[in-house]
Amino acid sequence: MSRQKWMAIANPKAGKNKVLEEWSQIDKALKSAGIEFDAVFSKSKYHSIELSVKAVREGYRHLIAVGGDGTIHEVVNGIFFQKEVPPHEITLGVIPAGSGNDWVRMYNIPADYTTCAQIIASGHTKRQDICRVDVFESMVPQTRYLMNGCGIGLDAAICRECNSMKERGKEGKFIYVQAAARSFFKMRSSMFRIEVDGKLYFQGKALSVALANGVYSGGGMIQAPDAVMDDGLVNVTVIGNMTKPEILVRFKELFTGRIYDIPDISHTTGKQVKIDILDGEQPIEVDGEVIGTNPLELTVLPKALNVCVR
Repeated sequence: MSRQKWMAIANPKAGKNKVLEEWSQIDKALKSAGIEFDAVFSKSKYHSIELSVKAVREGYRHLIAVGGDGTIHEVVNGIFFQKEVPPHEITLGVIPAGSGNDWVRMYNIPADYTTCAQIIASGHTKRQDICRVDVFESMVPQTRYLMNGCGIGLDAAICRECNSMKERGKEGKFIYVQAAARSFFKMRSSMFRIEVDGKLYFQGKALSVALANGVYSGGGMIQAPDAVMDDGLVNVTVIGNMTKPEILVRFKELFTGRIYDIPDISHTTGKQVKIDILDGEQPIEVDGEVIGTNPLELTVLPKALNVCVR
C-alpha cells in the first residue's frame, strides 16, 4: 500500500446523517480530484479514534476526517495516541459536514465537497499547533488533544446541553444559541485559580474560561478574535462574574469579535495553562466534547500536525 494513499474516516451520523446521505457526492468529489483513498465509517462515539490508530498502524500517513468538529477531534486524538510514527509525519485533510464546522472557518475552507477535495489534492499544508489537555474523569486522569479550543464552566455546560439536544435529534444553525439559553438559567459562578506559564494570572469568581487555539467555537462564536493556530500560544479568555442581565445585553458580542470590549472579560496568551476550581467541580469540554472535570492542565505542542489548507 502506497504511503501516499489516503484513508477517509467518516462519521455517517455527522450533520444529522448528512455524511451518510451525501456519501456518494463526497466519494465522487474525492475521486474527481484524483485522490486515491480507502474509506471506513465510524459506528459509535470515539470509534474514529480507534480507526485513526488502526489506519496509521496499517501504514497510512494521510488521513481525511469526514464529519464535524467532533469527528476532526477524534481523528486528531487517534493520530496523537498512536505510537507508530511522530504525529508531524501524518497529514490531515478535512471534509466538513457537521453542524458547527468551526475549525474550517479559521482557514476559510468552505462546506463544498468539490472545493475541499481540491484543497486536499493540491498538497498545500500548514503545520499547526495542537494542545495537550490533561483533566480528570471520575477521579481518573485523562488526556485529550485539542485541535481548536476548550472551555471550563459555563462554556462546557453549554456544550453538554448542545450535545444532549443533538442526541435527541435536534439540529440547526442556532442549536448552540438554544443550548446557551437553556444553560443560562442554571449557571453559577465559581472560584477559579488560573496559572499561565507558571505565574498566577487570575483568582476569583468567574463564569467560564475559554482556551482557544482557533478563533471560532459554538458554530461561529468568537471567543478569541486574535487567536493564531501556529504561534505556539493558546489564548485564554476569562468571563468574569457577570450578572444575568449583563450577559443578556452583551451576548451578541460573542458573535461580533468585540468580546474584549466587555469590562468583565480579561484575556492573555501562554504556552502552558493550569486551571482549578476552588469551590467544587465544573465540566470541561475539548473541541465541543465534554470530557471530564477540573483540575485542567494545557500544554501547547507547537506546529505538531500537518493540515491541508487553501
